[in-house]
Amino acid sequence: FFSREKIAQAQLKLRRMGIFNNISIETIGLEEKQTTVALKVQVEERQPFVLDMDVLYSTDTRYSGLARFTNYNSFGWGKRTRLLLLGGVEKDRMELSWLDPLFLGKDVQMSFSSWLDYEKKPIEHSLQTGGAVSFFRTIKRLGLLGRYQLARNYIFEGNAIDPRALRDSTL
Repeated sequence: FFSREKIAQAQLKLRRMGIFNNISIETIGLEEKQTTVALKVQVEERQPFVLDMDVLYSTDTRYSGLARFTNYNSFGWGKRTRLLLLGGVEKDRMELSWLDPLFLGKDVQMSFSSWLDYEKKPIEHSLQTGGAVSFFRTIKRLGLLGRYQLARNYIFEGNAIDPRALRDSTL
């Protein structure tokens, strides 16, 4: 049976993948009331590789530069990978992340990220390593996010500003 709702849902799933600039689905034979209705799907793929570069200033971390390399169609699977590099006067960060917009073919986004975060403060110099996995689902007009994050802080020089930060941190 022909269903406009299923066509709209399919179009929405294609948009959520994030790899297309334009998507159009056209019905052929619907107006003529033919027994078989064909669908013509046209997509325009976006550039798979994007490099964003920023120069930042903050009163907390002062000057820094950011480079973000994103692959919107990793391995041709419709998954998104991102490498983020941040370098600054007081903070350096490297983060690698993976986003699956349709986890197991369902309307669930799954993301995984891992990072190294080096901070140089007057009281301490520290390195934080961490990783996180999260799942996101839209239900009607609401969104539901579940996230598990584990981070560990290492002090290289000075005393810890917050001694509780030295233990494993789970969110």
